[in-house]
Amino acid sequence: PPLEKLDPVSCFKPSWFLIISDFLVLRGWTLLVAMAISTITLIPRAGVIIGAVLNNLLMCGIYLLFIRRMRGHRATFEDVTSPLRRMAPRIIIGGMVQSLVTAPLIMATLATASSPTTTSMLLLGVLFVPSVYLIVGYVFMLPLIADREMPIWTAMETSRRAVHRQWFPIFGLLLAAGMLLFVSAAALGVGLVLTLPLCTGALMYAYEDLVDQR
Repeated sequence: PPLEKLDPVSCFKPSWFLIISDFLVLRGWTLLVAMAISTITLIPRAGVIIGAVLNNLLMCGIYLLFIRRMRGHRATFEDVTSPLRRMAPRIIIGGMVQSLVTAPLIMATLATASSPTTTSMLLLGVLFVPSVYLIVGYVFMLPLIADREMPIWTAMETSRRAVHRQWFPIFGLLLAAGMLLFVSAAALGVGLVLTLPLCTGALMYAYEDLVDQR
């Protein structure tokens, strides 16, 4: 049967209870990966190249850890790393594809901010809606590659079709997660200890709810 309208709150609530039940593992690994990605980003010049290879692999490891725990399995290190080894090329290329989808909007936004001409603002307006639609639509692409070992195009289309009917609730979920993370980071980053795994879990609960309907 078709899924009823997704309620973002219904994703955060079970994520909270999941984290509380396995706080050290889920919080610990999520923060460790976040610190690793932040460190890679700070590496001069080479950080961009290293990040393009490693960042999405690290995040997919966290996605798999949450998915396994949500399904009632006590995931071992091998349970998480084995799919990553098999799917590493797809995950890396898939992450680059996601970056290409995001790039036009970022470039148009920067161009408008640095030189707010009529042309730049018109370009931003033209790109905004389709770019945001695809960015939200492809949010489950990497989890699908890592979890279900789908080819890149299949994962893209599966994610887009699953999100399409629930686009606004998923957008609301991502917006709420972004606000939580922003506020937590602004408060000296202390709140990220809780909000980072909470938001990751909420996204994975939305993934389970939507993709299981396919």
